[in-house]
Amino acid sequence: AAPKVLETLGGLDILINNAGIANCGYLQNETADNYREMMNINYFGTVWVTKAFTEHFMVQKHGHIGFTSSVLGLMGLFGYSAYAASKFAMTGYADCLRMDLLKYNIGVHVCFPPDTDTPQHAEELKGMPAETKAVAGQIKMMAAEDVAKAFLDGMAAGTYHIVPSFGNKLTMWAVRHLPGISRFFIDRDIKSVWTVESDVPPVTAESVQQKKLQQDALQTEQTSGSEAALSSIAPPKDCAPATEEAHEAKSVPEA
Repeated sequence: AAPKVLETLGGLDILINNAGIANCGYLQNETADNYREMMNINYFGTVWVTKAFTEHFMVQKHGHIGFTSSVLGLMGLFGYSAYAASKFAMTGYADCLRMDLLKYNIGVHVCFPPDTDTPQHAEELKGMPAETKAVAGQIKMMAAEDVAKAFLDGMAAGTYHIVPSFGNKLTMWAVRHLPGISRFFIDRDIKSVWTVESDVPPVTAESVQQKKLQQDALQTEQTSGSEAALSSIAPPKDCAPATEEAHEAKSVPEA
């Protein structure tokens, strides 16, 4: 399908891996399917689409490949074990890809946005633990348009790690350079919501089933009516297929 996409677009200068899903909840309520789904869509979906067009960029010897990660691609947060793991994997993949493509003059860029005002984030809030809200509630949400502008501006400037907003940059700087202090304040906020030692909800069959139903409903809403041009791209035959690969490919003049 990649050759057909290239023929339809008349070439490809910029590939942006932007699709992804997220879920947030207590660790004891997460299922094996949650972890597989996060990795299949957020990580493997990105890998397969990028791999499908890598040869094109290597032959062309110019262009840009972008990845929409998250603040949680560089740090962890209560309730996001499955999501953060998939974004950490994406960050590691992009690190290697950047070096692999150095001699081909291909720019690789990773955007690490904070909480962004989208329907998906609104859905996350419905089941978000109080501990997560105690930490994330202090971070100013960004408009999706502002994140997109920061991403494209960073790509045009040749920036590898793109971190939108001053507050987001400050958080990332603290996590990287003052990790002990950052953990102290994050842990303090998490503990602030505990009134008794057993404040965390117990694991029950009903709670796990309810979580699964919520995620199925969210996935159905996200995927219905959103077939993308790249969704038909198949992964390499020697690799397990990702369940979803709806990524954006944009062809624009070189920045």
